[in-house]
Amino acid sequence: MKVTICESSEGKSNTFDELKLIHDTMLNIWSMYIKWFTWFFFSELLTISWFVSAGIGKSVPDAEFKKNAMLILGSLWIFGSILGIIMSVKMKKYATSTHARVAYILEKESTEHLGSRIAAISPYIATSWAAIGSMLGLSGGVVAWILILILSRIS
Repeated sequence: MKVTICESSEGKSNTFDELKLIHDTMLNIWSMYIKWFTWFFFSELLTISWFVSAGIGKSVPDAEFKKNAMLILGSLWIFGSILGIIMSVKMKKYATSTHARVAYILEKESTEHLGSRIAAISPYIATSWAAIGSMLGLSGGVVAWILILILSRIS
């Protein structure tokens, strides 16, 4: 974990500006990540439910073609989920390092009000846990796809 330390002589105004910059940057990055995750995860769930409701390995004409198409599509979703898990790990690390930076700034300024310290730090703790939740959700998608692919080959 890398924490950049910048000393300045401008005092509390500079501290507020730095905290605001950190917060705004985190908000923008997290917003982009959540938009991607929401689109990807629900598209994956829709595709999984389509395969399951259509019946895995039903005996229909061109069943072998459908099994091969399912293998290709499932493999692509697994690959995308693995990339998403990697991105979630990066988001967790970013939230942790941002939390450390904000804690350092507040410690340096020796903020006396506990409420303001909690309000400044809590968003970074929440995003850290949300990144863990998205890792688990994407991991569940990988497991579901592996099961679907195995079941489609058995039947």
